[in-house]
This record gives sequence, C-alpha cells and structure tokens, in this order.
Amino acid sequence: MKMLKLSIDEPRLHRGPKNLKPKQLALTEQAQHYSADNLLSFALLDFIWLLAKCAMTNSSTSACMPPSDNTEHDNTYPDTDSIDSEADAANKYIPTWSAFNTALEEPTQQLTHVCVLPLISASPTDNSVQLKFLNEVERLTKQICGQTAKCVVTVDMGLYKPIQQLVMSRTDLRGRWILRPGELHIAFAFIRAIGSFIDGNGIPDLWFTVYSDSTVSSIIAGKNFRRSLEAHVRTLVALQQCYFAAFFEHHQTLRTTVHKTVQEVCNNFISDASGTVETLKGAMIAWDLTHLMKTFDERECEAKHTFRMIRQYMHMVELLLLFIRATRTGNWGLHLVSVEQMVKYFFALDLTNYSGMMAWYLGRCTL
Repeated sequence: MKMLKLSIDEPRLHRGPKNLKPKQLALTEQAQHYSADNLLSFALLDFIWLLAKCAMTNSSTSACMPPSDNTEHDNTYPDTDSIDSEADAANKYIPTWSAFNTALEEPTQQLTHVCVLPLISASPTDNSVQLKFLNEVERLTKQICGQTAKCVVTVDMGLYKPIQQLVMSRTDLRGRWILRPGELHIAFAFIRAIGSFIDGNGIPDLWFTVYSDSTVSSIIAGKNFRRSLEAHVRTLVALQQCYFAAFFEHHQTLRTTVHKTVQEVCNNFISDASGTVETLKGAMIAWDLTHLMKTFDERECEAKHTFRMIRQYMHMVELLLLFIRATRTGNWGLHLVSVEQMVKYFFALDLTNYSGMMAWYLGRCTL
C-alpha cells in the first residue's frame, strides 16, 4: 500500500505558510516574485565548490582533495610523503558538496517534527479514502496548530494527481489544503530524466569501471537515489576538471592567478570557510570569470556538438544539486525556481506524469 507523507506543522525543511489567504497558494511573498536570477547566488556557491575542487590540474590539485574512503585502491590523491603532517593534510582539501555547504550554513536550523499516523486499511486510490484522510488531517492540523492554520499535505505523484483531481472537482474542497508532490519523488523523476538524456552517449560506460552492471542500470533508471547522486556528482567533478583544463588553455595568465587564489581557499577552508569563500567570490568578480566562461561556452558549443551535450548534462546535475539544496534548507523561492527549470526537461524527455502535473503545481504555487 502506498504511504502518505504528512506535514502538519511548519518544520524547517518544508517551510509552511504564514497568514495564508484561503485561495492563495503562494506560500511566501518571495515566491510571487521569483525568477531565474534567484538561482545565481546559490549556483555561485556550487561553482565555487567545483572551482576549488577541480581548477588546479597539476600535482597540487590532489592536495586539495579529501582522502578517499578506499585509499589503497585510489591513486587520485597524494602519497603520504607529499604531506607534511596529518594536521596540514586535514586543512588542505575541499570536502564533498554536502560537507562544503554544511560548513557554510549557519547553525540556525530547527529540528523537523515527525509523527506517524495510523495506517488506513484501504486502497489509497479510492476517493472516499482520500477524502476521509484529508478531513482527518485537516482536523488534526487545526487541533494542534490552531483554527487558522493551513494544512500542507505532501504525497507522491501517484497520489498527488488523483487527490488534486478530487479537490478540484468539488467547490467545497477547494482552498482547504495545500497539496504538494514530494521532493524525493521529484528528485527521482529528474534523475530519470538525466539518465534518459545520457543513455547511449558514452557517459554511463565510464561508470562500469566503478559500479556493477545492475548498479549502472539502476543509476540510469533513477531507482537508487544515493548511488545515482554519487555517480552524477563524481562525473560532474571529473567533467568540470576537463572543462577547466580546456578553458585555461585559452587563458594561461588567468590560470596562474586562479591557481594561487584557489590554493589559499584550500589551505584556509577548514579554519574559515565563510571567509575563504567570500574571498573567492570577490576574486571571481575581479577576474570577470563568468563572462569569460560564457563566451567560451558559446564558441565551443557552436563548433562542437559533443561539448554542447556534455555542458547540458553538467547543467542538469547542477540543477539537481540546487533542488536538493532548496529542500534541505527550506528555501521556498529556490524550490520554485529549480522546479520551473526541471519542468522543461520533463516535457523534453517524455516524463509525462511529471511534466503535466509539475507544470500545474508550479502554476498554482505562483498565482
């Protein structure tokens, strides 16, 4: 039986509405004025992580990489003889994406409150069961959070569509609940979209050197979230390193400057993560790196179709990371912007269940 995910309070990860009007589905003022520009500040953090992780392509690059979980089979990282001490080694690498962002996040997150409701011994696709569930959840929400509280219900796509159809078919049910598709299922769907995009283009063939055949199949099909995310992020880092190598071939002078600045970030990140990242942000503006890379991309994409495909794949993985960031930090504006960017891929890659309903969900949340 399918499980129903319920949000009846206002936890940090899924920020609930405040003073919501009965028929208003936009949860915050920020959501009403969101645009793709809101992605830039968060995409910049991911780019800084990639730059610090991959920009140096010579032997000093390995000093900025974290120790491998399986060092005896990993030749990517430096030998112990090249490191002065364990203390120095701990301060000379850029951690994983999650650890990098955790170091930058202020410790103000509230714990998410979780409660488990009794299972309903009936089919979740039955309209009467769905209506009974919605009424009961609404009653509990008002009892716990007050009579003016809005009930936010998060379900998977298999239930989101029929419940949404039920609510819209009756005028007395409209505006009583805020229905949302679950973030995990959206992420699974987008991973399947990425898998459809790269299937047959050679990228999955590289994974066979690391993963088994069945694991690679599950990664492409988006059936294993942890493995899929791990594979795509590893591939992103590898491709980004190749990208920087090609980019700096056209900007040799800038390469030396970037190398020096990134080395400082690697050396000081553990002790002062925020300070080193802010330093690198300012340096990127001074270098005009964004404009230079945009010009480089336009030239290479026009001349090389393979380059265009690889850059498109990299942008899709970066978009997945932005969506995960929005979910983990409870950033509603970033959630809407990232979902908007995802919808076009759902349409283009024939994920019919998600293309239509996610466009509907996005439209209702940004009225």
